[in-house]
Order: sequence, then structure tokens, then C-alpha cells
Amino acid sequence: MVVNLARYGSFRHSGYDDIDNAKGPEVEEIGGALDFGAIPIVEELPVKINDDDDDGGEEGGRGGEAKTELVRGLSQRCISFIALGGVIGSGLFIGTGTALSAGPGSALIAYSIVSVIIYFTMTSLGELATYLPIPGSFNAYGTRFVDPAFGFALSWNYWLNWVSTVAYEAGAVAIPISYWLPHVNFAVWGISLMAIVVTINCITVRGYGEAEFWFALIKIVAICMFIIVGIAVAAGGLGGHHYGFEMWRYKKAPFV
Repeated sequence: MVVNLARYGSFRHSGYDDIDNAKGPEVEEIGGALDFGAIPIVEELPVKINDDDDDGGEEGGRGGEAKTELVRGLSQRCISFIALGGVIGSGLFIGTGTALSAGPGSALIAYSIVSVIIYFTMTSLGELATYLPIPGSFNAYGTRFVDPAFGFALSWNYWLNWVSTVAYEAGAVAIPISYWLPHVNFAVWGISLMAIVVTINCITVRGYGEAEFWFALIKIVAICMFIIVGIAVAAGGLGGHHYGFEMWRYKKAPFV
């Protein structure tokens, strides 16, 4: 793992006091290192008692029963498709052309290197989430296992990253539409996309999940169609020309 679990307990953050106090058996120190074998996975998280809710319902109980902070309104179907659709973005639809312009060999090496980085990052995050399931994103683990300043910087960098990404997505959506409607101002499509995104995030969790499900389904179907058409074109089934690995020898290829 990338993080140093041996520093567990070196930093204490007020947001985790409840979990720390309920972690179970004491941590045994063996040979200067901490032994985590006796620490169970946190099964229950702190809950908020709602004394004013007497109406019951899905999100609360009667007579001051425990009410969790998180509303689990997403079905397994929605979660699965959000995970699949989340990795399919404008970089795959639009940025692939730029990557291929450097040559097929260069693109293959670049994608392979990034894939290895992502693999180790996600497996490390999966271990952390399994060891300590807490409400919050990965910045919470940075605060707990590295340093509060690191978690703070990680949160703001992630926010800035997504502010830039959403702006890029708003511009990217106008690129293919401009081929069909070239006389419409470029900004119209970007503003329309932003309005749709804001509207979806303002509705209920279940409504957001359903919207994400159908958007992800469209992207998955599109990717499958691209793969099928690409194989058909390369094999000569469409266009009447058999490409095969011809582009690996085109001009300066495979490395341009």
C-alpha cells in the first residue's frame, strides 16, 4: 500500500474520535511496530439521533430511533452502471484521436503506463476502504494515515480538478454537435450541459441514480458499437479495404 499504516495512531483528528473509541481491542505494539491483527473492521458508524422525527418512514425511525447520516437511495443496478460509466468520459471519445496521432505504439505504451498506476491506486484505496469503512472520500484516509494538512490539500486539489474537468466536458460536448449544427453558437451547448448537470444534482438521490444509469448505459452501448465497427473496418468488412496492422507501418509509425 502507498500509505504508511504503521503510523496509525500517530495522528488523531476530531472527526474520527467516535470510531477510534469504538475500535475494539487495544492495539498491541510488537517490536516497535503496531499489530493490526486484533483490530476488527468497523461494522457500525456513528449515527445521529433524531428526537424530533415522529413520522417514521424510510429515512428515520419513530420515537428517537437512530437515523443514519447517509441516505442509501441508490440501487445496486445504479451503482454498478455509475461505476462502469464513470470511467468512460470525453477523453475516450475525443482525446483518443489526439493520442493516436502520436502513433499506435506511443498510444499503447502511454495507456499501459497509466493503467498500471491506476491499478495500484485503486487496489490501495480498496484495502483502505475494507480496513476502515468510513463516510467520506479518499481525502479522509489522507487525513488519517498521512497528515491533516495532506488531506486538506488533497481535498482542494480534487475540487479544482473537477471544476476544470466539468468545464472541459461542457466544451467537449459542443464539438460533435457542431458538425451537425455549425451555425449555432458554441457556448449554447456548453451552457445547456451545465444546466442539465445542475438540475440532476438538485433532484433526489434516486432520481440522480436513474439519470446516471441511463447516461452510463448510452455510453456503454456506444463503446460496444465503436469496438464492433472498428473491428469490421480493420478487417475490411466495411469500406472494402483491409487495414489490419497497416497503420503500424504508416510513415513514421508506430512512434511518431
